[in-house]
Amino acid sequence: MGRSDATLNAGGVRIGSAEIYAVLDTIPQISDSLVTTIPRNQYDETIILFIQCEPGVTLDVDLKKTIPKNIKPGKILMLFPKIFMSFQIFPIR
Repeated sequence: MGRSDATLNAGGVRIGSAEIYAVLDTIPQISDSLVTTIPRNQYDETIILFIQCEPGVTLDVDLKKTIPKNIKPGKILMLFPKIFMSFQIFPIR
């Protein structure tokens, strides 16, 4: 599935969605993902991550902890998603 790169703004710091996808693509338990934001106020956003796990894998506490551990040194951890949601199938347009 193709993705477009969007600029997300969390805490006044911008990050490209492609940077988050690059981390997620290194985690074998995740088969697909979608990152988006919801407004927290007129100046800030909360990053939300929708995950499709590989068959037999569930989005549990351990997997949620694995995601930030894969962030490259120098990247800002606060920019990583605060809300994680799991879906078996992503809708297709």
